[in-house]
Amino acid sequence: MEFHVVGLGGALCVISLGEEATLLDLQAAIEEQTGIPAKSQRLVVGSRELTGWDGLGTAALAQEVSGRVDVCLVRRSPEQLEWLQAIEDLSPTVVLEWLLHEAPAALEDREVILAAVGKNSNVLRHAASEVRTDPKFVLTAVAHSRLHVDHVALELLADREFVLTLIRNRPRTHPTWSVGKLMGRVAPALRFDRDVALAVVAIDAATLSFFSPEVRADRDVVLTTVAQNGSVLGRVHPKFRADRQVVLAAVAERGQALEHASGSLRGDREVVLTAVKQNGVALQFAAFHVQADTEIVLAAVAQDEAAMSYAAPELAKDRQFVLAAYGPPPTPPPCRLRGQC
Repeated sequence: MEFHVVGLGGALCVISLGEEATLLDLQAAIEEQTGIPAKSQRLVVGSRELTGWDGLGTAALAQEVSGRVDVCLVRRSPEQLEWLQAIEDLSPTVVLEWLLHEAPAALEDREVILAAVGKNSNVLRHAASEVRTDPKFVLTAVAHSRLHVDHVALELLADREFVLTLIRNRPRTHPTWSVGKLMGRVAPALRFDRDVALAVVAIDAATLSFFSPEVRADRDVVLTTVAQNGSVLGRVHPKFRADRQVVLAAVAERGQALEHASGSLRGDREVVLTAVKQNGVALQFAAFHVQADTEIVLAAVAQDEAAMSYAAPELAKDRQFVLAAYGPPPTPPPCRLRGQC
């Protein structure tokens, strides 16, 4: 890829890098050719400033055409460089106090705030209003685990599209971020929103409890919920426990959810077979006549040998069936001691 770098005074340089290159690689190459320190460089492609999280080979670089990317370089001010350096040097416990008392003007600078919330996410609460309520800025911070969900402005959590985007771009593994915490803070109106429900229950079935009775009674929402965590079948409206498709989805995810199915479905061969293949001991919740079904009991024992204790007594006492389930007993090893064989 060729990066054609221009500044306010015109063309600066052309840099050739591979698609695996990072922003730091590009900045280092620019510094080598122009002498402009990497820390002073702000690089903009189209209308978007590149950050340390961007891979330079991604499709996100909208100006890329035939391997060419036009980059505008803007120098950071000495004051901004000083702020960024101070934040890099300070410990997380003093970053906020330093901003409030030593550099209050920095609370209006998006780049400085982004660096600061990486140290202490509580900084965002004290940032200028236009920064903390900027959807693009907050989404960037949250998506890269830089921001505690508790610090997202309530004004943004009343915006349906923002919330849906936030759910899609959430950090996958971070102790301070979960859709459960998010649903605890969104505007009440969004708890009546079917699309929001479908998005969050697919991630965490427990969030179903945040939604209105009307949403919790939506079949698609319930299907998505039990597919994420089958045990939730025990907490949905009773009518869904008699819904074959819902129950099949639940027991496929968690076999023991069969306990919560209606009586008729606990006697349904396909439902029970699906359950015992996922968890053999789910056989205990099957109807009596199904516990005597050889195919189902064999499948249950194949998944967990303990399932035999839930088979119908006539099968458990049938020697031929037990041999079929467990196989013949192992042959004892040959005796190697003379006179003791």
